[in-house]
Amino acid sequence: KKSEIKVLRASLGSSKSSTLDFFLSPQPAMTKDQAAEALSRSYAKKPSTFRFKLLKSKVLERGSGRILRYGFSVARCEGSQTESEGQKICVKPGSDDKLDTIARHWEVATTVTSTDGKEPYALWIVECSVPSENWKEESAQINQIVDSFAVGTKAQLD
Repeated sequence: KKSEIKVLRASLGSSKSSTLDFFLSPQPAMTKDQAAEALSRSYAKKPSTFRFKLLKSKVLERGSGRILRYGFSVARCEGSQTESEGQKICVKPGSDDKLDTIARHWEVATTVTSTDGKEPYALWIVECSVPSENWKEESAQINQIVDSFAVGTKAQLD
């Protein structure tokens, strides 16, 4: 039931994709909502995901480049997912005992960087998650952290 903040950096090498194009092109073919959907797809497709909802997205243009800011909510089932009376339910494995799902709200900022505008590229992600029931009381602090996200040299960030 704790809030979590992670900063991740993944090397993309020289791979090209429409998602990478979203961050690097002055006129990307992909919209901000399409990019947010592509980047959050792994959460939506996890076997334990019971319910997934992509929330708002926006683009922040900073000196270090384009940052995509988006949120989503995920409810996880720690048991088995089955259907009862036309509705998906979460149950204890091997029984019909219902289990509560675990709901979290996520806020994410993502950008892509390179060295001197050349390959290899790096994907940077800051992700904050909080139990959904705590979102209202923690949202201001989480939004401040995620909105302050930037990548660059010390000189670029000062």
